[in-house]
Amino acid sequence: MAGKVASNPAESPVWPDPNGTKKGLAVEPLYSSAPVAAQNDAALYELLALVDALRLGRARERAIAAKEIEQRLSHG
Repeated sequence: MAGKVASNPAESPVWPDPNGTKKGLAVEPLYSSAPVAAQNDAALYELLALVDALRLGRARERAIAAKEIEQRLSHG
């Protein structure tokens, strides 16, 4: 989503992580173990980021995320 939506990095959603390198608005992940699992699996991270865009985004971000998820599910 980062390359598709221009935003202020300080307003970007981030999962709270004491070892994290990015700053932004703290967002609780769907599951407490999601951030650790996503650190070890880039594809999972991308999908969870898309789900968070559906959960938290504005209309434009939700539309982009929905389209991307649909494409991944139809080609996967």
